[in-house]
Amino acid sequence: MLIGIDNSEVIFEPEKPKSIGNSVTLPRDIKTKQELKEIALSITEQVCYRLRKNDLLANVVNVQLRTKDFVDTSHQRKLDTSVSNTKIIYRCSGRVIR
Repeated sequence: MLIGIDNSEVIFEPEKPKSIGNSVTLPRDIKTKQELKEIALSITEQVCYRLRKNDLLANVVNVQLRTKDFVDTSHQRKLDTSVSNTKIIYRCSGRVIR
């Protein structure tokens, strides 16, 4: 008798993600708020694309910034309505950058 061997076909059924996020380590220091806003918009666009691709909506937005000295700043906000709209989510996330 062999233990641990199963020759049956593996059936994989992907599940919808429970959350969608993105993080990036930048290759250089960011000097201006405008640069940071552009990067935040790019990340927001990526996350919103993945929300729409998975037919999901966000109801909480969380933004975390980490300095080169590993000091974290974060902000989390519950949205009034669940969305996958880049403009709305970016506007909410922008409150951390101001």
